[in-house]
Amino acid sequence: MKNKLKTKLNLTINFFLKNPKYIIYPALYLFCFFILYITIWGTPKTYGSFDFFRNFVIFFATIVLFKNFLYLAVSPFYTVIKLNKRNKKYNPKVSVIVPAWNEEVGISTTIESLLESSYKNLEIIIINDGSVDGSDEIIKNIKIKYENMHLNDKKFIKPQLLYHYKQNGGKGHALNTGIEISTGEIIISIDADCFVEKDTVKNFASVFSDKKVMAAVGKVYIGNTQTIIGVIQYLEFLFSFYSKKADSIMNSIYIIGGAAGAFRKKIFTDLGPYNTKNITEDIELSMRIQDAGYKIVYVDDAVVYTEGAVTIKSLIKQRLRWKRGRFETFFQFKHLFFSEKRKHKKY
Repeated sequence: MKNKLKTKLNLTINFFLKNPKYIIYPALYLFCFFILYITIWGTPKTYGSFDFFRNFVIFFATIVLFKNFLYLAVSPFYTVIKLNKRNKKYNPKVSVIVPAWNEEVGISTTIESLLESSYKNLEIIIINDGSVDGSDEIIKNIKIKYENMHLNDKKFIKPQLLYHYKQNGGKGHALNTGIEISTGEIIISIDADCFVEKDTVKNFASVFSDKKVMAAVGKVYIGNTQTIIGVIQYLEFLFSFYSKKADSIMNSIYIIGGAAGAFRKKIFTDLGPYNTKNITEDIELSMRIQDAGYKIVYVDDAVVYTEGAVTIKSLIKQRLRWKRGRFETFFQFKHLFFSEKRKHKKY
């Protein structure tokens, strides 16, 4: 009897260790209910000078809560608006650019998922940004194998696969090189550690049937959820991209992430290429598009899975870079804040 209980206990522990989300999700819900409880039924106490700090926190917390409630109220209307603005038969040529630097682990998955795309009027451009690992050999082997498939089947329509190797210059340089090579009317950027769903490119292309749409951002999921860090990032992305539904309605999207972003090529003709001096080139370009008064939409069925940070150190480094880049970009576009120009969205 004791051995059976011990075995069941071990199995239960192993299950929760392998599936941490079953611990984290309930814990987060309990924490939220605790905060709600002390907010409504808790009795505040006076601590002298601490009152000023508390009121300061309450003021900004109220603003954040108002924003979140606004998102919750507006986001459900996204589906209705989306259905009225899309044409699934719209078939422009699309160029997918994949910048890669030392991506030997995930690059094959990214390329193969794009080659399985249901959208065929497509060219896939892999830009090797001076990788020193095995990326070059892996990409070349995939390209040779792909070109030999259906070689004699003239009726088979398949996407083009282009490969370009360049000296290392950073992600912005790699993207700009891809844009120069591209021949598509629509440009999509995909990170080299992603898995792209079969209909993602088709769903991206459909929103550009609305001539007012100049850029779009897809839905990004964190794929590695086997660890606590992965689950936390998964939840963060889930909430963040749900909020983009409201941002899309109010045309207030200011981050088109490199993992799943789409643009009319005309954008780069009108506004110039990616800014290679900005450490978050995707945010800078997004703000430039907002500054021009162009329309940016969210495409919730253009789904891409990406690899999240796997260690606390890499997560901190990533987020510090994002925050620094965001503030540098905000300072660059400070004229947008409280702008009275009609083309700038007030929200």
